Order: sequence, then structure tokens, then C-alpha cells
Amino acid sequence: MPSDLALAGNVVYKELKYRLSLRTGPIHDCEELTEQLRKAFLEAPQSVSYGAKVEFEVVDKGNGFLAPDLP
Repeated sequence: MPSDLALAGNVVYKELKYRLSLRTGPIHDCEELTEQLRKAFLEAPQSVSYGAKVEFEVVDKGNGFLAPDLP
């Protein structure tokens, strides 16, 4: 990194990976939320994604648990 920021240039990564971990509420459907995320990432307009190739992979998922009320 240059000590003089006026001489610094832009950095463009050839490949970038991002892992997102979420915890959903017990009353939400994991399949539905996963599909909403997939659409948000893959259908982003070019003005937001800057023409990047975006892939979406689900590693693991599961619905939350809602314990019953105690008697």
C-alpha cells in the first residue's frame, strides 16, 4: 500500500466469494426465505451488480424451532 494515497490506484478482484449466515425466526419458512434471497442476488439490476457474474449456493438450511408453551 503506498504511503501517499494520491498515488494509490483502484483494485479489482478477479474473483470474490462471500458467505452469508442467517438465523431465521421459528415461524418463517426456510424454503421461501431462501428463494427470496436467491432472487434478490441473481436478479439484481446491472446498475447494482456492475455486470458481475453472480452465483448463489445454499450450503445448509433448516427451519427454526418453536417450543410449545409450558402447561
